[in-house]
Amino acid sequence: VNPVVSDASKADTYFRGMHHSDTFFRTQSPKEGLEVLGGKWNTNIFRWMLECPAGYSNIDNQYTLNYDSGPVIITNPNTGNNTTYKYGTYWDVLDDALARLDEALKYAQQYGLKVVVNLAGLSGGLFESQANQDKFVRVWEKIADRYKVGSQYSDVIYGYDLANEPFVNGGWQKWTGAPGVLVWDDLAEKTAKAINTIDSSKTIIVEPWLNGPAGFNFQVPINASNVVYSVHMYKPNTFTGQTGPTGTANSFDWPFMDTNTNQTYNKTALNKMLNAVENFSTTYNAHIYVGEFSATRWAGFTAPVLPATSKTAAYNYIKDCIEIFEANKWDWTYFGFRSTGWSAEDDDNINTYNKGFFSSSFEAQPNSREQLLRM
Repeated sequence: VNPVVSDASKADTYFRGMHHSDTFFRTQSPKEGLEVLGGKWNTNIFRWMLECPAGYSNIDNQYTLNYDSGPVIITNPNTGNNTTYKYGTYWDVLDDALARLDEALKYAQQYGLKVVVNLAGLSGGLFESQANQDKFVRVWEKIADRYKVGSQYSDVIYGYDLANEPFVNGGWQKWTGAPGVLVWDDLAEKTAKAINTIDSSKTIIVEPWLNGPAGFNFQVPINASNVVYSVHMYKPNTFTGQTGPTGTANSFDWPFMDTNTNQTYNKTALNKMLNAVENFSTTYNAHIYVGEFSATRWAGFTAPVLPATSKTAAYNYIKDCIEIFEANKWDWTYFGFRSTGWSAEDDDNINTYNKGFFSSSFEAQPNSREQLLRM
């Protein structure tokens, strides 16, 4: 059942689920994963990114909206190896991504899941030119028309998350100031209205142009129908990121004190970080959806409580976040289902990074993070 999205105070049914990446489905059918989410986990939603052929959502400086010829050569940011993708125009690549989305929607429909569709690795160059922004609107018109009321999977889609982290404050999107280029709020409004015209039944999801919860200090409501606002929560990054998969996990537990800043981080601190989001929701009676939040599974150190081999830092952080979200009646999707270092199914050992260990499928007793995230 869809929550009331126009009035946060009346929302009495909530979405609880996972981010599930298009990248993962390049190597495995979505059937088993969505059967797990809809059956064993009892989630009611997942967030799906439409990504470029390489499957790296932030590689768009090489693969952008203005790409209209092929093949394209993309460098893997992890290995440095080049791969040639023999696609034609941007529209060919989008059609390929939508075909994968259709397969995911088929199983989502079978297992009773709603889907948030997010344009991620196909939105690069969003602020480079007016032509790119015009194409961005046409992309969403194409998607809206494909899944409009009466189409095969229309009832499966909850909403459209217009652009993943359209951050221009040092993020992967760059502001050029080129003639005719709209600021994000104006472009989001223009795009939302175009979708409204084609299909008013779908929720429009808007993220702020500034990174993190602080972006809501500058967010203004857009003039369109059926809009919710989304925040990504990875604060404090010192804790949630910890280290890369090739290093040794840092010993930042949760709660913890950052000795560099003498700042104590705990649930109270998280509430303070999210004040701007809460104030925006209260001021404009806006519904909030937490599109992403997480902590690396190897965060912290081995806990001195039983079971002694299980770390509790990431679990404690995720639990605090969920309690805050639900106290505020916010929907959420955890990042991310079977997403390497963030996966709640995998154990907390950094040495098992990316080994394809899925406790939902193969282990009778899931770890504490997985138990927490199961509905």
